[in-house]
Amino acid sequence: MGAAHLIDADTFEQFEKQVILSSLHDLLGGGQTNYTGVEHTIAARIDRYWAQSADRSYAQIYAALSAGVVLFRLRDKYANGMIFHSAAEMFRAYCDELFRFDQAYRRIYAAAMRVKHGIDILKNHLLPAVENYYRNTYLPELAVVWGKLIEEELVGDWAIEGVPRQTAFYKEFVMPILSARGTSRAFIIVSDALRYEVASSEPAHPLCREQLQLLRAGTEKHRQEPCL
Repeated sequence: MGAAHLIDADTFEQFEKQVILSSLHDLLGGGQTNYTGVEHTIAARIDRYWAQSADRSYAQIYAALSAGVVLFRLRDKYANGMIFHSAAEMFRAYCDELFRFDQAYRRIYAAAMRVKHGIDILKNHLLPAVENYYRNTYLPELAVVWGKLIEEELVGDWAIEGVPRQTAFYKEFVMPILSARGTSRAFIIVSDALRYEVASSEPAHPLCREQLQLLRAGTEKHRQEPCL
């Protein structure tokens, strides 16, 4: 029985499991029509009884499915490979869109880790497909294409026009603060392991919003750019 037949059914928990399994089947089957159908199912079920039950496990499963839609849509978009004609083009492509591969992958696993019961639904279906694509296709292809562009353009001079360099960080970001305030001290927070895909969406994260509010209370807001 497909998800459409049970979309409004809340009587038994098994109904929720069947809706999820049907949605997983559609998601892994691929195709824009299936992805849209999964999104509609998630929207219809996310606020219903079983998804909002005590441990919210089904809500987390739906969150993983939602991130899976993002990942597999991108997979389909780049099914013929990542084709970029310059390092600058690929750099900007990562900043604009490719980072969403990594973001979706992280969100899938973040949601899966919060599932208290029903995790086998993800372990047996979604996670193997995600892991296989991300590790065996996306990451190797990204590394090969970027590595080739590095060899062709960036060896000896790590510079992309319009992209701030780490060596210019002090001049471009710190010095203006010091000059504007007539001081010799500024506090800089550097997160060496912060992935771009996390930083790109930091205002949306409650913890980050709180930290940003604290920072903004004592310092001016300066726009940060990705650096080489």
